Amino acid sequence: MSQLIYNFRYPFNSLGDFFSGLYFLNMEALHLTVGLVFYLFFIIKISINKHFPIALRLTTIYFAGTIFNNYAYTFFRITIAEFFGILSVIYFIKNRKFHSNPISNYMFFFFFVALVHLLILSIFNEAIMETLGLMRLAVILKIFVLSMNILILFQYLKDEDLLKKFVLESIFLFNIVAICYIIQILVFISGTLPYGSFSPAGWSESIIPSFGSTSIERGHLGKFFVPLYPLYLFAYMKYSTKKSLILFLLIAFLNFSASSYMFLLMYLFLTFLLFRKELKKIIFLAILFISFILFYFHEQIFTLFLKVYKLAILQDSEGGRSFSLLLPILENYNFLGYGYGGSTFRNLHGIAGLDLNNSIVAFFGQLSFIGIILLQSFMYMILKIKLNISGISNKFKSEKKLLFISLFTLLLIFSADILYFVPTVWLPIVIIYIYLLIKKRSILANNL
Repeated sequence: MSQLIYNFRYPFNSLGDFFSGLYFLNMEALHLTVGLVFYLFFIIKISINKHFPIALRLTTIYFAGTIFNNYAYTFFRITIAEFFGILSVIYFIKNRKFHSNPISNYMFFFFFVALVHLLILSIFNEAIMETLGLMRLAVILKIFVLSMNILILFQYLKDEDLLKKFVLESIFLFNIVAICYIIQILVFISGTLPYGSFSPAGWSESIIPSFGSTSIERGHLGKFFVPLYPLYLFAYMKYSTKKSLILFLLIAFLNFSASSYMFLLMYLFLTFLLFRKELKKIIFLAILFISFILFYFHEQIFTLFLKVYKLAILQDSEGGRSFSLLLPILENYNFLGYGYGGSTFRNLHGIAGLDLNNSIVAFFGQLSFIGIILLQSFMYMILKIKLNISGISNKFKSEKKLLFISLFTLLLIFSADILYFVPTVWLPIVIIYIYLLIKKRSILANNL
């Protein structure tokens, strides 16, 4: 089989286009159609789940459906998952008894500060005012939606049984994402190039492309899917979901994305460092996967590491990752920043032709000195989490180590990519933290 460059995207822009153009009947879209069928099944299943309060049902669909962000799952420029996330906030906002937590508190603070900062900038800068449309505000409002949905998880996941149900239901839908990736592989082998087929690193030739599955492209999939590693490992340790973890690792290794590979290798390195005695089978399995990938796809792996080396270490200006870009960006806006806009509005920096991909430069370029305050609040959040789980018995040492892995790698993720408020990046931390709090309350109750 010859090696080719792949970049096969989508001829539709929304769920409406997906159906009106009859694309859902095409073999190229089989993975998206199968994904949609299972997604609708999941929505119905969760909606009638009497074990979950209504707000928790909506929140479950929001978090579990995060990676279903392909155009085939969007309408009016929002995804189905985001729609349910908004519904959960509207429904839950009537509840005046909120139980605060460090993660939601940090996000509420970020939301408020970023919004006020942007509004003040728009008053004094006409160029920023012109960008202040519904989409710009929606990017900031997504922070509020995420923080409220995290608040709902803390509000309702009060016992281990309900937490287990939430985790297993979520992993079911995440597994569908992996299965859709496998469907793309099978469709490709059958002789049809599926929608969402891309070359590793964007330019490397390969006998088989990397795929977008239910996401938009390989990079989006990797960045949204790989951060679920601590959640999958947690489920494996607590609920014996071995097959799900194997499926996760298979797709994580087959999806050749530079950023997601860096995240995955960091997760595996920390797992080996902290769990080499407890999780020998999983570490051995990871080594087998690495050996297989290096044997059959060594050229693609070399290309990925070359991309990381050129763009992240050498600071290749063409990749938009040089730290030297920060000063000219700040100078363009009188060192006040151009307002938070996440990844969507990262290129409002005022430098012609620059596609900004340095997360740290984008963060401080948008927020300027305000970013220092928000960074301090982030570190305070981590401190609060650490203090809140202190005193828990060493019986839960493994869960503590897993939480450390999640938080430590979170710093790498935020430093590498503009993924500050992606639900699947935060979900493992929230779940493991809630589990430890449940155990802490149980220990305190038993000691009374």
